[in-house]
Amino acid sequence: MKSPHHVFYYEDILSLKNLILVLLLISFFRTFGQEYPPNISVNSIDWEQYDVPQTLPNYMEPFIDPITNNEVTRISDENIFGCDCSKLRHRYAKNQAWNANGTLIMTSGSPSKILDGSTYEVLYESNTKALWSNTEPDYTYDAAANSTFVKKNIITNQTIVLHTFSNYSSISVGNNEGNLSNDDKYVALIGTSGSQKTIIVYDIENDQIIATKPLGTVNIDWVSMSQTGNYVVMSGYSDGSGPNQGIKAYDKFLNNEVHLYNGRPHGDIGFDTLGNEVFVGYQGINGYSLSYARLDNGAKQGLFPYSGATGDKGLWGGHISTRNLERPGWAYVSDQGHPTDINRYEATREIFAIKLDDSQTIERFAKHHTNININNGYNHQAHAVPNRDGSKVLFASNWDNPGLKSNSYPVMWVVTAPQNANEPSVNAGPDQTICLGESATITATGADSYVWDTVPVQTTASITVTPDVTTTYTVTGTDTGGNISTDSITVFVTPLPIANAGDDASICDGETITLTASGGTSYEWSTGQTTQSISVSPNSDTTYSVIVTQNNCQDSDEILVTVNPSPNANAGPNVTINEGENTTLTASGGDTYLWNTGETTASIIVSPIIDTQYTVTAFQNGCEDTDSVIVFVNAAVNANAGEDQTICEGESTQLTATGGSTYLW
Repeated sequence: MKSPHHVFYYEDILSLKNLILVLLLISFFRTFGQEYPPNISVNSIDWEQYDVPQTLPNYMEPFIDPITNNEVTRISDENIFGCDCSKLRHRYAKNQAWNANGTLIMTSGSPSKILDGSTYEVLYESNTKALWSNTEPDYTYDAAANSTFVKKNIITNQTIVLHTFSNYSSISVGNNEGNLSNDDKYVALIGTSGSQKTIIVYDIENDQIIATKPLGTVNIDWVSMSQTGNYVVMSGYSDGSGPNQGIKAYDKFLNNEVHLYNGRPHGDIGFDTLGNEVFVGYQGINGYSLSYARLDNGAKQGLFPYSGATGDKGLWGGHISTRNLERPGWAYVSDQGHPTDINRYEATREIFAIKLDDSQTIERFAKHHTNININNGYNHQAHAVPNRDGSKVLFASNWDNPGLKSNSYPVMWVVTAPQNANEPSVNAGPDQTICLGESATITATGADSYVWDTVPVQTTASITVTPDVTTTYTVTGTDTGGNISTDSITVFVTPLPIANAGDDASICDGETITLTASGGTSYEWSTGQTTQSISVSPNSDTTYSVIVTQNNCQDSDEILVTVNPSPNANAGPNVTINEGENTTLTASGGDTYLWNTGETTASIIVSPIIDTQYTVTAFQNGCEDTDSVIVFVNAAVNANAGEDQTICEGESTQLTATGGSTYLW
C-alpha cells in the first residue's frame, strides 16, 4: 500500500515511541526521501562577516543563498497580495504553516491566504482557524467566540463546535502559543472567568475535560500540550522557581510538576534523539546559547557552546521551532543577531537546524536578513518554521530593504536544501490479513537497504511479524547514493472465533443425542459431518471435536459423550394364586424401581382378583429398563356332592359331585 504523503497518525503512546525511534535512526542518513544541508560541528564553523544584501530578490524567482548554496524563494508580495498587512507573513515559529500532508500553506491574517505547499501559488483566501490539524489536511482548530473550541473545514467553511466551556467567559489555545498533540487528541487551553485564570486539558477525541489547574489572577505567558499528549508545558508569569514561574512541565493530568528553567526563553517542545520529550530554549545553561530539558525529569543538555571570548560569543537571540513532526531529534533556530552591533555574535541572522543530543551538530539553511531595529520591529521577526519533514523552512524577512522596512509587515520566504530527484521507490508490498496468533512475512523491494519500524529495528528486506492487533509497518529504503524512500503496509489481524461444542453430556446405551456447535459460520466435526448440529449414538464413552470457521480463521472445541450402561430389569417369573390369596413380587437389575402400582420398592405384595400384569421400571446411572410379570388368579371352587340320599341295606346309589374339574372322594 503506497502512502500518498509521508504523514504519520499516532494511535497510541507505544506506537508513537516506536515510530520516533525509527525516525531518529533514519535521520542519521536522510529522512522521507528528502535531502538536508550537510551536518557541521558548531565548533568547526568560522562564522563569516555578515553582509547586508544589496538587492531585493523578485517575487517567485528562486535564487541560491551564497553561504549555504540552498534555494530561497520569496513567496509573498505587497502588490500581489493586495495589502501591507499580516497576511504577507505567517504567524509564529511554533505555529506550523503547512497542513497535514504539506499541500497547503496558511498565512496570518483573517482571512488568511492559502498557498500551494509546493509551488507557493496563491490559491484562495479562507477564514481559517489558527492551528492546522495534524491528521486531516483540510481542517484547522482554534478557540472561538462564546468560549467554544472549534474545528473548521477550510474548503467547505463548515465550523464544528467541539465543546463549549460554559464555566469561562473566554478561552485561548495557551495564550495563542499552544499546539495540539500530534494525533489531534489533546489540547491545553487557558480559561478566563473574570480575573481568574485556569489551565484546562481537553480530550478532543472523547470530548472530555481531563484536568484543570487554577492560576488565580496570574497571567502566565503560555501553555501547550507536548507532541505525544503525555505532558503539558507552561511558561509562567515571571522568571523564577516559585509557583507559576519559569518554565514547568506536568503530566497531562496536571500532576507531577517538573521545574525546567528559571527563565522563560523562547522555545518549543520536541524530542531529543533518544525519543525523550524535551523543551528546547534559548540559554538555560551557562556556557551554552541553546539547551533543552527533559519533560519527565528536567535533565538538561547544552547545545550551542560559547566561551564569551571575541569570535566565540554564541547567539544573540531569536526563536526556535520543532514543528518538524516527521523529523524528530532536531530543532530549527532563527537567530536575530544583535540589532546594532551586527557582527558581535555568531550565526547572525541565520536559520539553522540543531541536533538534539550532545554532538553539537547543525545544518545551515540560509541567512534570513531581516532587520528588526525599526518601527514595527516585532512584526518583522523571522520566526522560521520548518515544514513537517524539516526539508523546507518558511520565514519572514524585510531583507534589510529600505522599502520593506518601512512597511508594517515583511514578506515570506522559503528555503529548501537541494533535492535528489533519483530517490528510490520502496514498496512494502500489499496489505495482508492474518488470524490472531499467526505470523506474516512482509517483504520490501525497490531499494538497496531497508529499515523497518519494528522494535527492535529490523534491517532485512523481509521480516516476519506476529502482531496481536491490526498494525501498520513502515519501511525506509536507502539506495547506494544515500537517497531515501518510505512505504507502509498494514497487517490486519482478524480475531479468532470462539468455538463451542456444547457442554459434556451423558446418554444411556442405545440412545441418540444431538450435538450443536456455535461460534462460527461453518463447522467440521471429527465425524466428517459439516452441519452445525449432528446426531450420534456411541456405544462407549466418545469425545467429539469440531472446527469452527469465521472470516477464514478457525478455533476448535471438544465435547465428551459418556455412555452409561442400561440396567437389565427383571420382574420375576409369572405367578398363579387362588382367588383371595396374595403374592410377593420382587424386581432386580437396578438401583431403584418404579412399579405401575406407584410403589418404589424392589418387592411389592399384590392380591389381584383376576389375572393381572405388573410392570416395573428399573433405574441405574440415569438409565432405565422395564419388565413385566403376570399374576394368574384361579377362581374359588364351590364343591357340591349332591343331595343327601336314603337307601336300604344292600342297595347301591350313585353320588355325583360338581363345582370342580377334578375330584377326590
